Amino acid sequence: MPDPRDEIIESDLDKAIRTIKGKASEPRVMKDLVLPGTAPDTGRDTKFYEEIRAQSQREHETRVRLSKLPRLLQALHTPHGKKLLLLAAIVLAIVLAFVGFQVVRYYTATVEGVVTATERHWQRSVEVEQYRTLTDSGWDYPGDARVASSERRIRDYRTVIDSYRTELYTDYETKYRAGSENYVCGSKTVDNGNGSFRVETKTCTRSVQVPYQEPVQKSRQVPVTHQEPIYDDWYVYLYDRWQTERWVSVSDATSSEVAWPEKFALRRNDGSIGSERIGDERRETYEVVYLDANQNRHSENIRQEVWVRVQVGEVIAARYFQRNGQLSSVDWSSVSD
Repeated sequence: MPDPRDEIIESDLDKAIRTIKGKASEPRVMKDLVLPGTAPDTGRDTKFYEEIRAQSQREHETRVRLSKLPRLLQALHTPHGKKLLLLAAIVLAIVLAFVGFQVVRYYTATVEGVVTATERHWQRSVEVEQYRTLTDSGWDYPGDARVASSERRIRDYRTVIDSYRTELYTDYETKYRAGSENYVCGSKTVDNGNGSFRVETKTCTRSVQVPYQEPVQKSRQVPVTHQEPIYDDWYVYLYDRWQTERWVSVSDATSSEVAWPEKFALRRNDGSIGSERIGDERRETYEVVYLDANQNRHSENIRQEVWVRVQVGEVIAARYFQRNGQLSSVDWSSVSD
């Protein structure tokens, strides 16, 4: 036979669920709900009704918070509203990505065009060095330097221990105390009397050692220190070195024959202070001046092997921005041999 107690539980559960869904204006307090033939403090009933009351209270608090929000925000807090919000966020991200791509494409898109070379220039320069006396300072100096002056300065600090003091501090030690814990120690099958069965577990208690941290007052010796300066010699010294004095250049705007400067005057080169010599550094530039489709003048330095192939009046392939027609770049690889 069906258990009448189960029917009563189901009936009252339906009422509690209706209460949770907002059928009543206040969360239902079920402290007086007692099933016929049962005691209100039985383990099963007490746990069941406590869960229902807690769930009802949470639902009520949620409704109170939502009631203070605008209707649109209240709708977004529903499961259906959250799904719509997620879908809207995905659609917005796709739209923004598409718009961003189109903006980048608009500002970077180019079309084919040409420029016309109008001038060519080249320049080559060589370094001229001068033998000079230089001044510097530091804790050390080169072996060929001449010390002009020195003084004692603080170079560093060292820690000196004056004494020790006793410091108290709290440490923690792991200790154990007697305790207990519950564990499942068996089970049995019980006939419900209606053709069904249920499994009941047996719970036992056993003794265990429970760890805990116990504070312990301890002491230690801490050094009392001060910082003591370390002195060293700081030098101001003189030394002789070759330094870049100037650049000697040669250039031509008409000839394709390039060369390095050869005939130019140097001061004495006897190794004394003020002597000059040709240094190791070299500089060279190869420039082409050209007009774009808007008759704007441009100049650009390019590699020598490309520069020698460019002829005045030659038309060279280029790229122009589609949005405003301004020059983007020149395709120097299109220059024929």
